[in-house]
Amino acid sequence: APPSPTEAAPSPWLGSWEKLPVIVCRGETPAEVGWSHGEQLRDRIGATLAFYFSLFEEVGLGSEEVRSWGEGFRAEIGAHAPALAEEIAGIAAGAGRADWEL
Repeated sequence: APPSPTEAAPSPWLGSWEKLPVIVCRGETPAEVGWSHGEQLRDRIGATLAFYFSLFEEVGLGSEEVRSWGEGFRAEIGAHAPALAEEIAGIAAGAGRADWEL
């Protein structure tokens, strides 16, 4: 049986997670809430992005193509769910990443 969300879960790129984090995100705007989220999970976000960028490279996707896709998704999310796009940009900022990476 798979581990429960609060048990250690093995990960091929992050090792063994101690537990899934429980975080409290505060802010008055979606960007502020996102920033709080990104700041608290900065290391995990960075590790996850490193995994995906290496995976994209392994399958032959260049960095410019990946960035173009990310910017396209960002634009689509912004067109259909502006508050969500603002929160995602906040997560990226809090994690020290560009919003197209998320």
